[in-house]
Amino acid sequence: MALNCPATPRTHLAAMAQWQQQCGFDDPTKASRVRDVLRGIQALRPQPIKQAQALQLQRQRRTSRVWAGN
Repeated sequence: MALNCPATPRTHLAAMAQWQQQCGFDDPTKASRVRDVLRGIQALRPQPIKQAQALQLQRQRRTSRVWAGN
């Protein structure tokens, strides 16, 4: 499990919120302090924007042939 990724705490927090809601408990994950901590984690460990590389024309043609069944 990658604990240095900002998405991981958000995923765990969402799971905890859902569990607490299903059990009928108050949801402390909506507290401003929790949001502030998540912002702090994101500020300390910013994630670079990921963008897929452009699909090469030959590869695109090959892929479209596969989808077409040729």
